[in-house]
Amino acid sequence: MTSAVPHHSRWGEPFDPEEAARLAEMTKKRAIELQEEFELDDFKPLDPAELTSTSERFRNPPPPRDYLIKGVLPSKVVAAVIAIGGVGKGYLMIMLGLALATIKKIGPLEPTRKFKVIYLSVEDDQDELDRRMTYTVGAIWPEEPPKEIDNYIGISIRGKNLGPLMMLDQAKNPVIAPAYDWLCKTLEKFQDVDVLILDPKSKFYGLDENNNTHCAAWVNCLESLVARFKITVLFLHHESKALAGSMSQASSRGGSALTDGCRWVANIKTMDRETAKNFQIADPRNYVVMDVTKSNYAPKLPEPIYFRRGAGGALTHVDLAAERIRIIAEGLLDGLAAESAKGRHFSRRDLLYMDEPKHIIDSIKKTVTGFNRVRDIGWAVDQLLEHGWLKEAPARKAKTGPEKLILQVVGTAD
Repeated sequence: MTSAVPHHSRWGEPFDPEEAARLAEMTKKRAIELQEEFELDDFKPLDPAELTSTSERFRNPPPPRDYLIKGVLPSKVVAAVIAIGGVGKGYLMIMLGLALATIKKIGPLEPTRKFKVIYLSVEDDQDELDRRMTYTVGAIWPEEPPKEIDNYIGISIRGKNLGPLMMLDQAKNPVIAPAYDWLCKTLEKFQDVDVLILDPKSKFYGLDENNNTHCAAWVNCLESLVARFKITVLFLHHESKALAGSMSQASSRGGSALTDGCRWVANIKTMDRETAKNFQIADPRNYVVMDVTKSNYAPKLPEPIYFRRGAGGALTHVDLAAERIRIIAEGLLDGLAAESAKGRHFSRRDLLYMDEPKHIIDSIKKTVTGFNRVRDIGWAVDQLLEHGWLKEAPARKAKTGPEKLILQVVGTAD
């Protein structure tokens, strides 16, 4: 006989209206208590007599800004990483968390010291988090990882029914939710946490994603964690479908106040075909591009950072610009060696501007997409001189004009 009592679709248990009402009332009561705690009672109106004067602040300036990643990611801010689903932002954050925990430099990303990092995931279970961590550790440290990896803690709270950090009260105003209290107590237990990563934002939000007032309130909620625990809060968020892959802070899904309130924003995407063509890459879908699109306290990156997907989806940094110059430099070195054997030599200026070595330039141009003679040959010559494959030597003196320096392949005759 089928029961007349309705079942909750999520747990498959009988639905008790009285119990549901009781729980709703408890939640409302606790939300009010948390809101009262959240609104600091000691935040009184400003009194000029209690403020430090500008001249005093000038004579006693604050210390230099502290950074998690040298010159890139400041500490004690709310930050965001934006990407379309499935690109690899979770893997990237695990890699970043491990790097921060161990002072491991990842390409141009250089941690300033060891940090304690907590990564909270609501999308992936613990086994999946551990698989990703294992693959990432193996990609960074092929031999044996340092013991400092214990400074990184990846925790899945998927299926725990924790709920979001904020919710709407009866008047439809955003207020903090019981999950905020849970998170504060968790951070208190760990005591020395430096970085909190929330994945994804949508699971911790609880408000109207397109409402800018709600977005600003949620960022304020995270800023309260920054102020209270002296931590950096970094959350992962999805791009809007309309602006997917645009690598812009404005590409985040929902209200613009979300990224407006963040002090630092990075975007990641799968490499596009044009970039792949420029770097001679046949499989762009296995490459991820990261760029800092908003930075209030530091310059943006001079150029995007590239990562390649490896075993299990783990990301490793690749210096594609250096690889491109290596290909050009090898072609240039081979061409100069062949010409040297025929008794012909060229100066840097010849290679950059003159017609005579054009056959060397054309040979390189055929193999390198997006080739720019002045830029690329200039970089290649610098690299070959720096690493000792080329040297500059005086040419035989001409009867007139200044002395000419020719580029000579090391190990060949003049």
